[in-house]
Amino acid sequence: MGPVALDASVVIGILGADDPHHQRAISELQRLNDRRASLQMAASVYAEVMVQPVRAKQAEHVDGFLDKIGVEVVAIDRAAARLAAELRAKHRSLRLGDALALACARVAGAELLTFDERLRRLAGGPAMKIAVLGVGLIGGSIGLAAREGMEDVEVVGSGRSPDRLARAVELSAIDRAAGSPEEALDGADVCFCCAPVGALPEQVAAALAAAPAGCAVSDVGSVKRQLAESFTDERFVGGHPIAGAETAGVEHARADLFDGAVWYLTPSNTSSGIVLERLHRVIAALGARPWPSTPSRTTGCSPRSATCRTCSPTCWSRSSPSASASGEQRPRVGPSFRDVTRVAGANSSIWTDIYLSNAEAIADEIDAMTHELAEVSAKLRAEDAPAITAWNNAAREDRRRLLEADVAGGPVHELRASVPNRPGVVADVALALGRAGINISDMALAPAPDMRSGQITLWIAGDDAAARARELVAELDVPIVPAA
Repeated sequence: MGPVALDASVVIGILGADDPHHQRAISELQRLNDRRASLQMAASVYAEVMVQPVRAKQAEHVDGFLDKIGVEVVAIDRAAARLAAELRAKHRSLRLGDALALACARVAGAELLTFDERLRRLAGGPAMKIAVLGVGLIGGSIGLAAREGMEDVEVVGSGRSPDRLARAVELSAIDRAAGSPEEALDGADVCFCCAPVGALPEQVAAALAAAPAGCAVSDVGSVKRQLAESFTDERFVGGHPIAGAETAGVEHARADLFDGAVWYLTPSNTSSGIVLERLHRVIAALGARPWPSTPSRTTGCSPRSATCRTCSPTCWSRSSPSASASGEQRPRVGPSFRDVTRVAGANSSIWTDIYLSNAEAIADEIDAMTHELAEVSAKLRAEDAPAITAWNNAAREDRRRLLEADVAGGPVHELRASVPNRPGVVADVALALGRAGINISDMALAPAPDMRSGQITLWIAGDDAAARARELVAELDVPIVPAA
């Protein structure tokens, strides 16, 4: 690994146990030590870093620590000073200290490590790095959607088959293939775990072990309760896109797979607000509609929804005349049949895991559905036309309500609230709105300078939804910030 220049934000984070970047900085330092990277910092960075230690009469101690970890202080020569001037002339809001740090790194041929996102982009690194663990239909579609819908993003894939990863690169589903999850997660901002449901706990655990501090780790599995109960790391937010196909493999991945689809997010009371905000923005950029929800309310974990969406199509396929083995002429099928039985054509090993992960609840709902179908059968045999008409009208009304609930419209309202800087508070707000059926079109979190509090901004579509959102946020004792 080549030389790495440390920005002041990284060094101050290493030195300060109370610094908000402390854990991330320590993780980065460990990573660099493991790779035997040569560390350096510009003289201007050294001067900025030493201000507080000098005031606290700890300068000698800090100098000793910097020597111990092998940090070389690089002098600012004329070439670096000239480059810094050119950078400031081009980027008027760039501070002199940041310009000098970047200029010295470039002159020395070093990678600049910084927690300042703007400086990171100027240093030539991607604005966003996404790690995809498991590059099949969903993982490949995430990569394609990210590369199409996001600017300055790098998508790195990891998986068990080098041939499949090479195929993913060939199809532009990922920018490059990593040799291991650890390599894929090196410097990642977001990680999507895309293993089959049965393998997700192990994959998520490995991702959290390798992910840098501040990296958002999520999954795409349709069963959420087990993961929610297993992981309390503030970087983990469960997820489930309501999208897919009966075909598998990266060859069938599509950039538009998530367009307009609901993507459930299941933050916990330990989830970081910054992580949730970043994940929300990335998923929206993929074309989906992020929807915070509790694990028991997501489509993947709702027994009735799971039964209707998974078991019922399979039963319809098995019982249809087209599956008959009697040798009779098989009838032709139309688009409606293909649509409603799509899941029955999916990978059996994947769906076996899904069924068994929620077996008891799904079995109960199958029993309830069987009872309801028996009642309909009795009405048909009795030729009870009014009852059949009423049953069909009720089904039509239920369908209408479901479809209307899936469509967000109306003017977009901005809602700002002041929140304390603690894990779970942003999740509480998002979940309260999600339970009420209110979709958050977009969200942003701006920490206060002292990092003790911050301001969350929510954009809500629709007059009624925005008014209700304001009521719900107020009920959480979260102060609403008056509109400017």
